[in-house]
Amino acid sequence: MTELEYNADGQPQKLPVESADTKQSPASDKGQVVIVDDDPDDIDFLISALTQIIPAERIVTIMNSKSFIQYLEKLNISSHPDLIIMDKNMPDITGKQLIELLKSIPHLKYIPVVVVSGTVHPWEMKDLYEAGASSIMKKPSTFTEWVDLVNSIARIWLHMNMR
Repeated sequence: MTELEYNADGQPQKLPVESADTKQSPASDKGQVVIVDDDPDDIDFLISALTQIIPAERIVTIMNSKSFIQYLEKLNISSHPDLIIMDKNMPDITGKQLIELLKSIPHLKYIPVVVVSGTVHPWEMKDLYEAGASSIMKKPSTFTEWVDLVNSIARIWLHMNMR
């Protein structure tokens, strides 16, 4: 079981997470969700809502564009997440640019990317969909709304992708 944290250089590192009620097969990545967001509060809401659906060890959090790119570079054909939930407003590199990068990698281009952002203008939606976003949703303001949002995302993208 693993959880992603960051070292002093901002690079992701996996640390063991103990859980008495769940066991993970090292060869299986089914159900893994990657959250890419620079806002710790939004990450906490997403993790709290997602852990009602999947075990915490299946959630990877990445808080900056550089770490996401490094994460992508380490993925291979047999080991990749089933879903990426991403903020469009990332420092340094935009969510759109990160999606374009992801979709340019042949063995990763089919991973669904759900963009969740506080504000999305119509022209931004067009650009994000053209870049390869699977869905674009507005960030909720209450925890109940976060749970509803995550349930919708999982129903459409996560469970469908795990079949």
